[in-house]
Amino acid sequence: MVIPKRQPYGNISRFLFGVTLTIALIISLSWYWIGTLQQRNAKAARPLIRELVIAQVTYTLMAGKGNFASTTLDLRQATDNNKLYFNQSIIKMQTEPQYGYLIGRIKTTPVTVSQQPTFSAVAVPVLQYGLFYAGNDCFYIDQTGIIRHSGSPTKIPDASSPPVE
Repeated sequence: MVIPKRQPYGNISRFLFGVTLTIALIISLSWYWIGTLQQRNAKAARPLIRELVIAQVTYTLMAGKGNFASTTLDLRQATDNNKLYFNQSIIKMQTEPQYGYLIGRIKTTPVTVSQQPTFSAVAVPVLQYGLFYAGNDCFYIDQTGIIRHSGSPTKIPDASSPPVE
């Protein structure tokens, strides 16, 4: 009669393998969820960023005397004073994150005899470093209405960056 050899720690090894496999599955699903959340935030922020151009053009024509608003606070005051309507999410986007993004400083140049007014703004993810960054891209927009991106949550785009498809 042959007695089978028992492996030491056989049941414990199977248990630890199962625990390890479960942890690996949870981590991989978490990475997937985080990645899709970042993509959803970036896609959801784009229409708001595009609406900033509409708000700026409306402000220029109605309240800005030919100039663009230099802050979203100027847009808010124009809404209150002139009964203009702007999406409140745009107005909040400079102080409160919308879809994980904030608009940075709005750069403007005033209208002159020889030049049209201009503006540009950058939208960046609130969290840019570490495991849980809020978006997977940074955006740039100016008076042309073309949204440009850097392809990275940490690289700031500019007028020479590629446009978003």
